[in-house]
Amino acid sequence: MRAVKGHGIPVFSADRAARALACGALALGLGACDPTVFDELAEDTGVRVAEVPGGYARAGFGGVVATYEGRAGDVPVTRLAVSAGADSQIRVYTGWTGETIALEPAAYDTCLDTTDCEPGAGASLTGLPRWRDQPLCVAFGAPAASAVLLRCEGVALGTIERLRGPADSRFGEAIAALPGERLLVGAPFGAGNVFVVDAALGARTIATALDAARADGVAEFGAVLAAGARADGSALAAIGAPSGALRRVAVVSLDPMGEATLAACLEDAAGPFGDVLAVGDVVGDETPDVVVGDDPASVLRREEVRVYDGAALLAAGGACPATVEPAVIACVDHRGVACAGSGFGTSLAIGDVDGDGDGDLAIGAPEAMVEGAGQAGAVWLVPGNGDALEATGADVLSASTPETGARLGASVAMLATRARHEVVAGAPGSAEVYVFGCSGLAGDGPSVGPRCIPAR
Repeated sequence: MRAVKGHGIPVFSADRAARALACGALALGLGACDPTVFDELAEDTGVRVAEVPGGYARAGFGGVVATYEGRAGDVPVTRLAVSAGADSQIRVYTGWTGETIALEPAAYDTCLDTTDCEPGAGASLTGLPRWRDQPLCVAFGAPAASAVLLRCEGVALGTIERLRGPADSRFGEAIAALPGERLLVGAPFGAGNVFVVDAALGARTIATALDAARADGVAEFGAVLAAGARADGSALAAIGAPSGALRRVAVVSLDPMGEATLAACLEDAAGPFGDVLAVGDVVGDETPDVVVGDDPASVLRREEVRVYDGAALLAAGGACPATVEPAVIACVDHRGVACAGSGFGTSLAIGDVDGDGDGDLAIGAPEAMVEGAGQAGAVWLVPGNGDALEATGADVLSASTPETGARLGASVAMLATRARHEVVAGAPGSAEVYVFGCSGLAGDGPSVGPRCIPAR
């Protein structure tokens, strides 16, 4: 068992048996951790680490992560899927069992031999509660084959369904789950296209409904996707076209049958725009909001993200572009983590991390220098307060023994547990995936119980 630390909290690895006894002070007045109680709290520790499986053939494990909820029998559970990107094995972890977070042994692996899958498999990941009445299904894009593959837990081991898109369209480069047995799939080759794939009805393009968003100058429409469910079974989706002369995000309302209506177009000529998207309720009005980040590879990137109110977007009446002004969240140096060149906004995820009923925003910054370690990476966590995101209450998650080049935060997701979410962050440079069970946000410290390891 390896004890490292994240956010000043001991981290227990699922794979190694070595033990380290170093233990530092918890930040922000959380007290000090005591190495003598590591063993007795090993199952309740605040941070878990899943390391690259033995024999994994591709570098960058943790480059893509996704979580999805469903039921194992009568028990609500959450799975965690991990890949290293295109042409890689996909590992699905048991995740939340209904009682605890379990990373080892893994639930299963798929594409163990990538030649048994499709070219590019693992480039994108999402999951569905059910598909064709089978439970707990992981979907993974194989854009080099213009396909999306699905593996469900209710079918024979190794059974993979293949959904084919138009040839050479890069169908599957981006995928997002929709309510019901439906997927939103991008096929961004050339001008780009987007499809709704229904388990019963098959695939249909929604591009015609979005023609106003696909004007001249827009390229690779559908290269980036995100979607969030609404209480009535509809969804709000964001579709990125970040590569053309006109960089744009189309915000789309999808009714319970998956029929699309353009709500608004978002543009920002000041820098790269639309390369990273998240959709979820951070304002507290039960309407999903849209969060937009910059291209992490661009020299023009800004160390900030933009948050657009979902209700205002739905009221825009299809305006393209719309005049909805975003709230801008800028990176601020914090606790030894530097913002300059950090890639703040490389990844985004929304969930209720502190269990107060309000959506919180995780922002990955994989190039961040942490306590002098270059590209160690970190995840900023910005709490919601019921009306907006509260940037002044933000905290940062990182390994307390930063590893140069780990790139923690290259991917982020939210793992649903009991009445809250835990932050998941991939570190492809060190081939690890972290699950942060203790956020450090106000009200989510050691006082909540051993999950955050109280001071002794």
